[in-house]
This record gives sequence, C-alpha cells and structure tokens, in this order.
Amino acid sequence: VLYLAARTDPYSARHHGISVFCLPLGSPGVTMSPMWNLGGGRQNHTYLDGVRIPAENLIGVEGQGWHYIMNAFYAGGFGAGAFHAGYQRMFDQVFEYCRTTPRGGKPLLADPLVRQDLGQLAGILDQMKLMTFEGLSNARHKRPPRFGGALSTVVMKETEPRFSEIVHRIMGPLAQLKKSPWAPFDGGA
Repeated sequence: VLYLAARTDPYSARHHGISVFCLPLGSPGVTMSPMWNLGGGRQNHTYLDGVRIPAENLIGVEGQGWHYIMNAFYAGGFGAGAFHAGYQRMFDQVFEYCRTTPRGGKPLLADPLVRQDLGQLAGILDQMKLMTFEGLSNARHKRPPRFGGALSTVVMKETEPRFSEIVHRIMGPLAQLKKSPWAPFDGGA
C-alpha cells in the first residue's frame, strides 16, 4: 500500500484540508518503475494516472492529515533508539577491527587519523543517544518536541551517510564490497 496525503479541501487554510488515504498499489492507474541506486537499493518512480480512491480508504478524519503527519514526526524520536543501537553495534565492530587489524606493522588504532575518525563516530553516537533520550522524555512528560518533531528525522538522514563515509574511510575501499571474503566483516560494513 501507499499512504497518500491529498488536499481534499482546496479552500481551507494552509495546514488544514489535507486527508490521508490508504492506496493499494495494485489499483488501476498506479504504476511504478524501479530506480536502482549504486548501493543496490531500490526506490521507485510512482505514477498516479486517473486513480480513484474509495471513501472507505480514508485514514482517520477528513481534513486532519497534517495533524496525523506531524504526530508521526512527534513519535519519530522513539525509533531513534533502535537506530542508535544498530550504529552502536557497527561502531563496536569497527573499533574491535581497528584494535586487532595491523596496517604497516601496527594496529589501526595506533594511527592518529583512525583515532580521530573513531572519535567522530563516538560523537555521532552520543548525539543519537541524546536525541533518543529527549524524545522519550518529551513523550513521558507530554511535551511537544522542538521543531515540530522533525528534528530527529532530519538529523538521522544527515547522520547515516556521514557515519558510513567515516567507517569506509577507516576500513578502506574493500569495505564497499558486499559478500566478499576480501571485505572486512565479509562485506557487512
């Protein structure tokens, strides 16, 4: 399915008159064409041509879509915990790799540039943890999050590629290989 936000009242104020619908992807008029990225992931071009959505596919109350979307952002701080945990595991693996892998006769950890990169990764992890704590605190005390709740979403989208870039710089170009015996962690980095 596709969750579709659509303006259902063109005369309402800016953040009103938007409704959210559940649209089955097999509906007449819905076509998708894959767009593969260099990392092997897939996004889609989604085209809607004369698509009709039945009234029973309305999610919630008509005209309250903006409220629902912003509440999804508000809840976004909670998911950061799982996000942080995955990156903490990756950091732990990279740190152990640096501790045990020699380069030029010394462990990678002896290289000051590698230590600097590990410090940057540790800083990113601290930022993730603090944003998770803030989101949980806001929820517990029923406070709305700062910046409409979108802050953690934006920061996480900026953080992911930066984290990967630093890890690949530490581990070298072979870290970009997937499922390879030559790649660190068998291509899992």
